[in-house]
Amino acid sequence: MRALYQWPGPQQRLKSKQGKPGNRFLPLLGILLFGLSHCALLLQKPARTPRFVFDTANVLSDIEALAIDAQLVDINQETGAEVVVLTILSTNGIPIEQYASRKANDLGIGREGIDDGILLLIALKDRTVRIAVGRGLENTVTDIQARAILNQRMLPEFRNGHFAAGLTRGIIRLKELIPLANLPPPAAKK
Repeated sequence: MRALYQWPGPQQRLKSKQGKPGNRFLPLLGILLFGLSHCALLLQKPARTPRFVFDTANVLSDIEALAIDAQLVDINQETGAEVVVLTILSTNGIPIEQYASRKANDLGIGREGIDDGILLLIALKDRTVRIAVGRGLENTVTDIQARAILNQRMLPEFRNGHFAAGLTRGIIRLKELIPLANLPPPAAKK
């Protein structure tokens, strides 16, 4: 009768001490994998920064800014239009209409020759808000519609300190209106 398990004899022990190639390199392989995993952690992409949200007044959390930015990126990819959110503490006495127009030009919002940009500007200490619409969208997002978006969707949330909710509600309405402008496809970027 044959035993199910046999202790290795002296000849077999000698063979295993010399080792099989896999056994000799096992500790080295473990160290290598450990080192590579740490390198992978170091090479990870840094946290994504918003492309269309400039929260200089710090009214949004990082998560809120990224969520709003994702909505604005969707609008840009679907329509080509650029909607930018800018929060500031104050316009320093400059009328918000002038400040918004100047900032929209400084930031280069909208595609060149199409002028399909929208700036959502919040001046926190001044307690003023403006939706500045580029010429390419003026027939679609009229002054009356911009005012309605502010009064019905955004300002009620802002009054309660819910800036992210107000911006999201306004952006949802803009996302409904912008496609009606029949803009050139997104591939026609500057």
